[in-house]
Amino acid sequence: MRRRDLLIGACTLPVLFTAQNVFARSVVHRLYVYPGTGKAKIPYSDFMSGFRPFANAFGDSLHLNVRLERSIEKLYETLASDNPPSFVFGPPQSAAFFMEAGLIPLARVSQKAVGMIVSDKPLSEVKKIGYPDPESWLAIVGKYSADQIIKTKTEAVYYNTQGEVMLALKAGIIDAACLRNNTVKKLQLTTPTVKSVINLPTTADFTFLANPDKTTPEEREQFRLLVINMADVVRDAMAKVVHVPLEKFVVAESGDYDVLRQIIRIQEAKNS
Repeated sequence: MRRRDLLIGACTLPVLFTAQNVFARSVVHRLYVYPGTGKAKIPYSDFMSGFRPFANAFGDSLHLNVRLERSIEKLYETLASDNPPSFVFGPPQSAAFFMEAGLIPLARVSQKAVGMIVSDKPLSEVKKIGYPDPESWLAIVGKYSADQIIKTKTEAVYYNTQGEVMLALKAGIIDAACLRNNTVKKLQLTTPTVKSVINLPTTADFTFLANPDKTTPEEREQFRLLVINMADVVRDAMAKVVHVPLEKFVVAESGDYDVLRQIIRIQEAKNS
């Protein structure tokens, strides 16, 4: 299955450092950021403002030039690039994909990714399920879960965002919607008859990873510690441009992604 590049940016942030800092350092590291489908259309200036405190803090503290880049559309396989990034930050499905390619997880958002397929109909009557972007965590894990649990054939309908999926459910275009837990709570405020019919496997969420070919063990540990001990003001700025809450970061363990990596492998095998 050919995956769109989750992190290489067609829209690139400028290096957020002075010329003096740039020439004072011999190693240039780049951070690629994909903020998730829920923020894919965020204005460029807003995205840059959200990550400038992060870039400034890490550039000075780690003595590295961290260049921030992002992709908002036409994503393609990142690691096919001749010059892959040193660090990446993205949602769980991209983290699992990069781990399959050899990248090392450093730190993840403390909250786990939680989602479900909801409907106002019994599961036996669900024939058409709405998902966000096909490359999203909800689409990948949700489609896998539906295929495992629903024995009759269902139609998958894809939309750009969870908001569009909700509207389609309310309009009766689809029988069920695959949504994150916080979005379900909002939906139930106006549509209390909607209930969970399938709970998705819980996995790790947004994650920082490092490219072992571009970083040293010492640099990776420095980066990990700086992420985990990130100042509240820096994390709050980032949270405005990423589509999940960022309460804090914790150490990312390889096992946190086992379920998601297995799902991706099964889907890759089915589509090969």
